[in-house]
Amino acid sequence: METIVCDASPLISLAETGLLNILPKLNAKFVIPKGVEVEIVHKPLKVNQFQLNALRLNKAILDGSITTIDDNKVKQNAQDILDEANSLFQPRMHILHRGEAECLALLEQTNSRTLLVDERTTRLLVEDPHALGEFIQRRTHSKAQLNENKAESISKRFSKINVIRSCELAAFAYRKGMFKDLGNGQLLHACLYALKYSGCAITNKEIKQYLELLS
Repeated sequence: METIVCDASPLISLAETGLLNILPKLNAKFVIPKGVEVEIVHKPLKVNQFQLNALRLNKAILDGSITTIDDNKVKQNAQDILDEANSLFQPRMHILHRGEAECLALLEQTNSRTLLVDERTTRLLVEDPHALGEFIQRRTHSKAQLNENKAESISKRFSKINVIRSCELAAFAYRKGMFKDLGNGQLLHACLYALKYSGCAITNKEIKQYLELLS
């Protein structure tokens, strides 16, 4: 069974769209570092607006659909990853949050190869730091300079990681017939757009390609 390390963003998207129930149906073990549990359960439980999602995610943890790994070495290595990622550009920029860094550290600790993350910044950092530099320059209209040595170090460190998003999980579940009880042919369209508007970084063009491939 494959182990998939999950960032907060896709789990929140799945909870918001009512799609958390696909996790136990998939042949994978979904794990999170303690920092992500704090981010998706403990902190939002204190905010009225986010309590319902926090309760849904806490239930998924209690049910075993999501497993929390609390490891001091993961926390220590996360700080190293944070320092490296957040000094990738000059002027210095905040690229990663603590939970994302703990996910990357947990991947190394468990020798897992798959990261579930919806945010484009983290995905680009892992897949292509140079493309991340171009993205940041467009988004911030800045002349941020990429540290080539750090970019090469990050590329080597995470070269074997496969990054997936919540939309890929939903598309796979749909292809496997896990949504038959929900009805008609508009279902995949509805799921992908729901995830998009819940925070998954997927373009309209990508959604169209999924619909053409799987409908």
